[in-house]
Amino acid sequence: MIPFDEALGATLHKLGLAEPALMLDLSREWAEVAGEPWASKATPLYVRSGILVVEGNDVGAVGFLRYGILELHRRLEERFGPQAITGVEVRPPRRRGRTDP
Repeated sequence: MIPFDEALGATLHKLGLAEPALMLDLSREWAEVAGEPWASKATPLYVRSGILVVEGNDVGAVGFLRYGILELHRRLEERFGPQAITGVEVRPPRRRGRTDP
């Protein structure tokens, strides 16, 4: 029998999703790691295949935040290492009734 944590890790890896610990740490430390304007204008959704997907609070924030992706990526590398998150994607806010991913 395979331990639950190993089975879960293998399943998430097959789906291209990050380890739960990475996303948990990222969510808890978002304001500190991301800094402004990210902390007040975006929410981390998930990491898939190394790409952090964040949701802008409004459509105007999305365009604004896209100019700061390189700085956010640098901060993420400092905190989590260069292999944990290899890129950042900014999405507009979800419409009601729509699910992700």
